[in-house]
Amino acid sequence: MLDLAPFIAFASRLADDADAMLRAATADQLSVDVKPDKTFVTSLDLEIEMRMRERLFDAFPSHGIWGE
Repeated sequence: MLDLAPFIAFASRLADDADAMLRAATADQLSVDVKPDKTFVTSLDLEIEMRMRERLFDAFPSHGIWGE
C-alpha cells in the first residue's frame, strides 16, 4: 500500500507557500488578463502556479501536472 503521508505533507507545504505569496501581495502588484475561455487570471495566479510547478518537478521529477 502506498504511504500517502509524504505527499500530504508536501501538499501542505505547497499550500503554505501559496498562502504566504497571497498574503504578501498587494492590489497594486496585480495585473489582470483575460484567458481564451474569457475567465480572468492575475499575475499572482501565474506566479503561484509557476512556483508550484517548479517545486513539484523538483520533488517529483517523474510526475506530470495537469493545469486548468
